[in-house]
Amino acid sequence: MGITQPIKHTTRIGRSKQKPVCRRFKSCPPDHKQVPSECLNPWSCHGVLSQLGVEWVKEQNDWTREELLKDYVGQMTPVTVPVNISIQGQQTVLDLSSVENILRSAEIITLEDCGCRARFHKCDAPLDVCISLDDEAREAMKRGAKRISLAHALVALKGSHQAGLVHLAYTFKGGEKPEVICSCCSCCCHSLSALVRFGIPDHIVASEYTASNNAETCENCGTCVQRCQFHARQLANDKLVFNQAKCFGCGLCVTTCPTKSITLVKRTQL
Repeated sequence: MGITQPIKHTTRIGRSKQKPVCRRFKSCPPDHKQVPSECLNPWSCHGVLSQLGVEWVKEQNDWTREELLKDYVGQMTPVTVPVNISIQGQQTVLDLSSVENILRSAEIITLEDCGCRARFHKCDAPLDVCISLDDEAREAMKRGAKRISLAHALVALKGSHQAGLVHLAYTFKGGEKPEVICSCCSCCCHSLSALVRFGIPDHIVASEYTASNNAETCENCGTCVQRCQFHARQLANDKLVFNQAKCFGCGLCVTTCPTKSITLVKRTQL
């Protein structure tokens, strides 16, 4: 809501009495409006793609800057959620409090495959990581998403965190609260791709936390470099170089640091 390798996401298609109409994406695949109405995948239209055949998919093996700017930037606000991290002074403990508050307020929770990863297949990260809430969840069930419990949702989020995915909570244009929580990678996900690979700033809102390193205990092993989806970390001459300006506070580096040299701190403390 992280990565050893960068990772993938979604569009919503609505149901019309006459023919399906894409309510979110404007740059739909060719002949989209002749696709059967049961195609209802909201993030990547992979239901549409499966019916159009592999040739069109091969031609569209990555986002374009134009598509990202037209369909995503300004249409939704993704916020990084440090799902497995809570802050207790300098102690890091496993906790799901941040995201659990979001999930507890929902009447319906569903889980389905990440549309971005299903569309591009640029990494081997888990697919079943896209969580929808309430109205989005009702739409998701129409296209085959399964309704799950709060406990199941938390287990899914823990698993995707371990796999190195960033948890992003999405609030769509005109909405007041998150409707989708997806676990994203920078090789497939529209939001992380826009920020990391296409250099579109200010699309993703950083969490209220940022990483802080203890240089005295850091062994410069590079584990956090592999985990960071935001390219905020690198090894130079066998020494860790951390660009805090690129850190979005997802917590992926914290839970895998072998020497516990990384903590999350409030940005206001810096």
